[in-house]
Amino acid sequence: KLSHTVKNVKLEAWKISEEQYKSAKEEYAFYQKQGFVSTDDKYKDFKENTIHSFVLSRYENIIERYEKNIDFYEPEIHVISLGDIAFVSNPFELYISYQHRIQARSPFVQTFAVQLAAKTDVVGYLCTAPAAENMGYSANIYSCAVSPKGGDTLVEETLAELEKLHAQ
Repeated sequence: KLSHTVKNVKLEAWKISEEQYKSAKEEYAFYQKQGFVSTDDKYKDFKENTIHSFVLSRYENIIERYEKNIDFYEPEIHVISLGDIAFVSNPFELYISYQHRIQARSPFVQTFAVQLAAKTDVVGYLCTAPAAENMGYSANIYSCAVSPKGGDTLVEETLAELEKLHAQ
């Protein structure tokens, strides 16, 4: 039997502090003044301008998130079951412990997490609280719009949907 549910889950945003906002504005202004390069070496220009554009984009993201004062994101998740197998989607690049928590507690024999696959206005990494505390790989305001608490909510909401499908 094939079953499928779609749900928007309310996940807590990773809030930007006023200090982080001010710092991002200063850095953004600094990099804007530097501008893009244009020399005879088009390959080198491309590399430098790509990095420059990426840096500006990171600061724009921080500034925009602070100014919009977003408290929650509501990405779409899908939960699909096919017999004893389940598939769950989310829009993030999950830290593996979230995936393992879903798989370990799933009522299905096998559960697959499909990452970076959902309709949403938020993407990026979803780090755990220990990673955020220790500034682990991409565990920062630039890479994570959703907080670790939001990650915990994602796990619980996904498991609730899995339980519903399993009970059918």
